[in-house]
Amino acid sequence: MLAKLAALEQRLGPKGFGLVVFLALLVARSYLLADPPYWDALMGAFPQGVWLAEHGFDLAGLLTQEKVFVDGGPNVYPFSLYPLAIGALLATGVAPATVFVVFHVASLACAAVAAGALYSVARARLPAPAGFLLAIAFVTAPLFQATACQMSLDMPLVACTALSLAAMDQRRFGGAFGWALAALLVKYTAVILIGANLVLCVLLWWKPRWCGLAAEASSPEERARAARGALLHALLLGVFLVEVLLVARYAKEPAFLDPFGGWKHLFLRRLWTIPEYGLAVLLFLAGLPLLVKRMLGGHARWIQVQCGVFLVAFLLFYGQYTNTLPRYFLQSYPVLFLWLALSLYGSEGESHVRAGVLMVATAFHLVNQNGLFYPSRPSGWTVPTVVGEIAGNDGYVLERSMEYRDDLRLNQDLARALEAFPRERTVVVANWPLLQLLAVPELGYVDRPWRTASPDIPLSYDEHAVSYWDLYAKGARPRKLEPDVDVVWALTPNTFSGPQTTLSTANDELLVEVARGAHRAFLVRRRGWE
Repeated sequence: MLAKLAALEQRLGPKGFGLVVFLALLVARSYLLADPPYWDALMGAFPQGVWLAEHGFDLAGLLTQEKVFVDGGPNVYPFSLYPLAIGALLATGVAPATVFVVFHVASLACAAVAAGALYSVARARLPAPAGFLLAIAFVTAPLFQATACQMSLDMPLVACTALSLAAMDQRRFGGAFGWALAALLVKYTAVILIGANLVLCVLLWWKPRWCGLAAEASSPEERARAARGALLHALLLGVFLVEVLLVARYAKEPAFLDPFGGWKHLFLRRLWTIPEYGLAVLLFLAGLPLLVKRMLGGHARWIQVQCGVFLVAFLLFYGQYTNTLPRYFLQSYPVLFLWLALSLYGSEGESHVRAGVLMVATAFHLVNQNGLFYPSRPSGWTVPTVVGEIAGNDGYVLERSMEYRDDLRLNQDLARALEAFPRERTVVVANWPLLQLLAVPELGYVDRPWRTASPDIPLSYDEHAVSYWDLYAKGARPRKLEPDVDVVWALTPNTFSGPQTTLSTANDELLVEVARGAHRAFLVRRRGWE
């Protein structure tokens, strides 16, 4: 069997592999091409794209005058081309449903590009058929599949990262720089790639022996090329720093920053939302001293050095950030997968062991597509009509696997259930992201905007919003904004559920309950306040 797979790897090049992955994804996931945006895209990139289309693409105004995401504004990714592309399509009159199809197909294409780029490096650096098996394990990973099926910035970022890795592996510094630049135009976390490439270029210029390339990269010409590569990436790092300064000056300092405090959250909590990833990171850290020893002795392999530097840069970056989400891990997946496959280099029976491990990983990924083996996040909510535990609807957790579609369809069901209420006299009180999907029809959940109110953070760009404090005045006898207004609360358990938007069996009259899998959402009237 391994011989047949090795022969297949020899015949199938990276472009062919990428094309096969794209067609396979397109066919297997065709049922979701019309899905509306979910979680980050629903609260970030798409609302920003809608705002840009409605405000003449006033990028300066977006950055300097509008509120940032955490304050309910449309300023989420002020330097990204992704929401700009969304807005451009909407501004030309393309229907939102068509925009969704376009961006879904683009996401699948980026996934295929990332897979092809990883395959090109693995095929060159690992004995056949390990390159093929490694790429298959990568493609079948639940987080890869779930991210490919959404319309977030993360899959384009992964594609640029993998392409830059492939270019750097061949010491094509211009190509590595170009893809790092493209990554920065997608998402600010491209700085991890930029920093890693900068360090690698400096090492090649200063100590090519440490990179395992003493014979190949020690000539004056090669070292000069590495120095130019370092300069290019230093300039790119400067661009990133200018972006950070502009955000801090005109908008708000980046949220969730805590110098060196992020590691506690990362290693004690977030890594274990995807347990196999957490274990892989620990294996990397355990092998890091050996890599350093091999580098200093001139015995390291160039691909190992690349992987080690990138993964250290990745962990250093998120060590300063307290809100590391599982989908962020995907940027490191190609590099971490390569590291793990390379860790068996030189061991007895390495080909069979490596192939066996990769096959087991692929089988685990296929069985775990819907997060069957991932730890759940209970909501703590209790409802008389529901037996047992109600699962949490935290999109940042659910998007680690295809389970996220249960929540997406739950949101659609809830929006449809609201249509039974008279729109002209109904105010819907909701938390994020229900607030966004009910207020902005272009997000694909409602045909017309609802009047909404938020007891926590309202949306500054929602012209139909009702002040919660006008709706319910302070005091012992709260009043309604209008005598005959019908206040309906849309409740679903997630990280944005504050005390006000948590289901209360004592005060809430249950009107509608919708369910998808283990997930629940509710429409209620709050009797105790009315």
